[in-house]
Amino acid sequence: YTAKVTTAATCTKEGVETYTCANCAASYTQAIPVIAHQYANGNCTSCGALDPNYSVSDTGFVLVTDASQITSGGKFVLVANNNGVYQAMGTTIASGKFAPVTVTVDGRLVKGSDLPVWTIEAVDGGIAIGLDGQYLAYNSSTNFKFDTAAYTWTVTAGDSGFILNSAATTRGIYYSISAAKFGAYSTSYVNSS
Repeated sequence: YTAKVTTAATCTKEGVETYTCANCAASYTQAIPVIAHQYANGNCTSCGALDPNYSVSDTGFVLVTDASQITSGGKFVLVANNNGVYQAMGTTIASGKFAPVTVTVDGRLVKGSDLPVWTIEAVDGGIAIGLDGQYLAYNSSTNFKFDTAAYTWTVTAGDSGFILNSAATTRGIYYSISAAKFGAYSTSYVNSS
């Protein structure tokens, strides 16, 4: 029998190797085990999976574009892509909104000095977004507030990532280009601004 790889194994799928008899052409196949992820800068170079052993500092975080990668107790920088310019939601609230902090995305690594870091916790029906023992909550109109009680946000798919929406209202966490601030805007406002 001669062996030939008919489908190469990847880090997400088994491959197939076909063995063929040189005399009678009979053949059979065998699975090739999934290969290990090859990580660089916190992500697999083939499939983009997060490296579970990747450590980040206060100057670098892995860009998460799939809601399934959000982990309870994790620390995150909330980032919006404004036509290739990445804006992180700052941590100081003024008139119910957060000013952006411009960050750099190098591959899948979010970088910047003094990155605004938020904590995510799992709560019934979604997640809570925390900062220094307080929680980000919807207040009124397009405004946020900090509260001592956990406020529930839900995670839904977006164009190139995911969207954080209030579980209790039709508002979500969005970056407004016209206001140059992060606010609690409705989907209709976001689509028109």
